[in-house]
Amino acid sequence: MAQALIIAIEKLTNGPNDKAYRQGRKIGPKVQELLATTGINLDNGGGIPELNRFQERFQEYKVVVYSGLHCNEIVYEARAESCKLLNLRYVNLHYHVIVNLTEAIAKRYICKV
Repeated sequence: MAQALIIAIEKLTNGPNDKAYRQGRKIGPKVQELLATTGINLDNGGGIPELNRFQERFQEYKVVVYSGLHCNEIVYEARAESCKLLNLRYVNLHYHVIVNLTEAIAKRYICKV
């Protein structure tokens, strides 16, 4: 969860570590720093309470988590007013970044045709 949020923010802000983070490089210390500063423990996984706490930390963004690739498959949507969306997909107990929601949904429909 923490890793997915860091990658999503880095991608959204065109950060210098975007590619490295997506490849799993340099991100470990950043994740540990985030967990230490927020006091969030993800040893047993993360759910709604942890998402709420991360949302408090990243108030300038709005976290949205989907269970699938359809607009009615939202499992978490923060009450934040921000237009800067951090779209994640929760699959097999893992959070994945959705870089382009429109494209992801389009691919879903293309594959089913």
